[in-house]
Amino acid sequence: MAKRIGALSLLACMTIYPSCHPPISQNASNQWPPILQAAASGNQQVVQDLIHHGANINQTSKAGKTALILAAQSGEYGIVRILIHAGADISLAEATGETALIHAAGWGYEDVVHILLQSKPKKNDITRALIAAAANGQISVVKRMLEKGASPTARNKYGITPAIVAAINGQQPVLKMLERYHAESLR
Repeated sequence: MAKRIGALSLLACMTIYPSCHPPISQNASNQWPPILQAAASGNQQVVQDLIHHGANINQTSKAGKTALILAAQSGEYGIVRILIHAGADISLAEATGETALIHAAGWGYEDVVHILLQSKPKKNDITRALIAAAANGQISVVKRMLEKGASPTARNKYGITPAIVAAINGQQPVLKMLERYHAESLR
């Protein structure tokens, strides 16, 4: 479990020692900037304080992770909301090409997916997120995305559809839902 520290101690550390990177998250190996550490540890107050003091909300780790990606992949709705309202770029992707939306969908964080969809992601990100949700059997996320207009027959750059990954991964309830939405779209 990530260690949490208070907002004042983090800000004091940063003010007194500009190179200070407190061990908020052991996953970060103490190499991440404070905004990433705070997002990864789920510390909303620290994230808000850092934004208020001018932190770069789109700063990335060496692997391309942003505070938004870290919060989304952990289901930290409050932090995702704070970052989006502060202007975080939802289209930024880490080195693997995954965005915050793809992570949230794959892990089944429906509320995070909802707020990210409201931020008008790129069509390709929506397709890849739907495929991630279908592959992992995240039926509530798949349903939410279809209701918001995601195409059940969309293909990624390799020609893979959500139905293909659902079938390969034995996600029968997801496959049936995708087939139903596809049939309804043909009417």
